[in-house]
Amino acid sequence: MELIVRGEAQRLDLGRHHVGGYWRPTVVGAQLLLDQLIGHPEQRLLLARPEVLVDLAAKLARREAG
Repeated sequence: MELIVRGEAQRLDLGRHHVGGYWRPTVVGAQLLLDQLIGHPEQRLLLARPEVLVDLAAKLARREAG
């Protein structure tokens, strides 16, 4: 996108989230995951194993969407 301010042009790169928003299930899943980690601090050990964390996020998103 080109933005002109006071006669000066500036180029701004836009990503998908600028024009289409974030995919709702992704946002909901991320929020559910954060709520889980906040509410159950012992589960923060999952942060050391990101593959398990991603799997949990996907399950939470599917549960919310279903």
